[in-house]
Amino acid sequence: MFVFSIIFIWQTWLERADAGRLLSFDEASASALDLADLFRPSSFLNAVCQETATRLRLAMDQLVLVVTNWATIKQNHLEARSRLGESSLSSDKAPLLRITGLQLEGALFDEQTHRLTGTKADSPTLTTIPDVFIAWVTSVKACIS
Repeated sequence: MFVFSIIFIWQTWLERADAGRLLSFDEASASALDLADLFRPSSFLNAVCQETATRLRLAMDQLVLVVTNWATIKQNHLEARSRLGESSLSSDKAPLLRITGLQLEGALFDEQTHRLTGTKADSPTLTTIPDVFIAWVTSVKACIS
């Protein structure tokens, strides 16, 4: 039974890749990816970094990984464009990944403020956070308000 579930997961990832829905360039076409499906999620994230660097014609060490919700990406994208005269989140070149199923240990995630809060004695050990978007961008200053 375990083997069949792994084959199904791989098939799902392959179908998304074939349909062009694995990496997206806007919120509407982003399908949620669960990094727990991968044996080495860091290798996948590194490959996305390489793809982004190639598309933006930059060195990989010029990119930083930003994790946020979509509203924050859009807001900071506009602020960065007005400050820098160009976009560090070029939506036609830099792919966005919608990640689902991330779990947080040792803190709680407040969905209203989108901030981490401390745990209490009766808090669960692990909490699942809402879906987030991640992107490799060229400037941390342009993305952090």
